[in-house]
Amino acid sequence: MRTPSQSNDERCVLVTGASRGIGRAISFRLAEAGMRVALGARTLEQIEEIASCIRTSGGKALAVRLDVTEPDSISTAVSQVEQHFGPVEILINNAGMAHFDDILCAQALHWREMFEVNVIGQLQVTQRVLPSMLRQNRGHVVMIASTSSHRAYAKQAGYCASKHALLGFSRVLLEELRETHVRVHLISPGGVNTDLARSTREDHVTEQYMDPKEVAESVHFVLQYHSMGTIDEIVLRRHKSSPML
Repeated sequence: MRTPSQSNDERCVLVTGASRGIGRAISFRLAEAGMRVALGARTLEQIEEIASCIRTSGGKALAVRLDVTEPDSISTAVSQVEQHFGPVEILINNAGMAHFDDILCAQALHWREMFEVNVIGQLQVTQRVLPSMLRQNRGHVVMIASTSSHRAYAKQAGYCASKHALLGFSRVLLEELRETHVRVHLISPGGVNTDLARSTREDHVTEQYMDPKEVAESVHFVLQYHSMGTIDEIVLRRHKSSPML
């Protein structure tokens, strides 16, 4: 991790699903920019290690246990962040999960789990931090979606359905907040080399996938717009994958 520059962006950011993969990379990247980063995940040990690494490198970080499917956990985690860093100014809704299977073999339990985490969890965290953003009349809500929000993939019916739902939720949230200074951004990456990809897509060569740092750079990029311009969505695909035209 690079040492934060003197011209720090010291906004308070909460990253859900921060223990590994994309969430971990986003946490490091925003800490490098000088932001005060609160890392949220169900496994506290993992994020405490990441937070310690950020602080050792000169950044500001706090680890909080956060399960996006548990309202009490969300409320407690956000309260801890507010007490330590102040109001959340940037929310990175990154927590997600996936079960891949043929439709004939799909289990309703797995679909419920994906919707609980990938959609309802994002809703519940957003509902907890949004009132503060509206009172301050500024803020950013970043949804980490997927190219599965836009296209169909075999054996991913439940995952695609949940990510399509997240896309719809994000667009409605953007419309409802259009007259405010709270921005909504959707980052839709495909083919990222994470533990999730390696465990669920053994038929693919994950070495050809993008690095999580590439997604983190896109997140940092959309957060730079403070004035009249804004970025609604970025679709970030592997160069060798089919274009989304």
